[in-house]
Amino acid sequence: NGEIVGEGVVRSLTPAMVNFRDIINPKIEAVDIRDGVGYGISVVNTVHAEITNVSVVNLQDSLTTLGIAVHSLTSNGTTVKGFYAENVAHAADANSVGGRLDWPYLAPYGADIGLSVTDAVAYGTRNFAFSWHSESIAGSFDNVMAFDSYGFLMARGIGGSMNTSGGAGNERGIVFYEFGFRDASQISLQHLFLKETQLYGSIAILGPSDN
Repeated sequence: NGEIVGEGVVRSLTPAMVNFRDIINPKIEAVDIRDGVGYGISVVNTVHAEITNVSVVNLQDSLTTLGIAVHSLTSNGTTVKGFYAENVAHAADANSVGGRLDWPYLAPYGADIGLSVTDAVAYGTRNFAFSWHSESIAGSFDNVMAFDSYGFLMARGIGGSMNTSGGAGNERGIVFYEFGFRDASQISLQHLFLKETQLYGSIAILGPSDN
């Protein structure tokens, strides 16, 4: 419980305000995070992290890192329940990064599996409010809303789902983007409602399929 307040100063190297790395079953609950740079909550190479009733407000982008409220990287079963994000790049995002073939640290290898976000509201995001990168597998967004944001959903990865969600006043709706080979596939969207979207409700880039 409590509040975490950043300095709001952009530096060449900016750590996450909350960092779960290489652990099992970490939990954070009823915390307000604000005025930071880079990631609000970063979950890296971690299993079954639980993030409950958290708000993340006013995250700037650093020189190397977007101001992402909740970021899950190469983790399994990250769960977010009850969440508010405002003036950030993404409210929630899942991805992985590449590493050298001989790199002994395991975190850069493999997918981010099963990021689950429920009961979330995003306002005024600078990029797509909710996002899966190509390395996301079986991520889910349920009962999430976005308002007055750059975009609603960036749908990449494999096997993602979004249900009973929507938004209003966003510039863009949903993008299916085959960034990598067979990317943006097996994605299921059900019971979505978008209104007052300025540019497009949905669009496919390159050749996403089986959605």
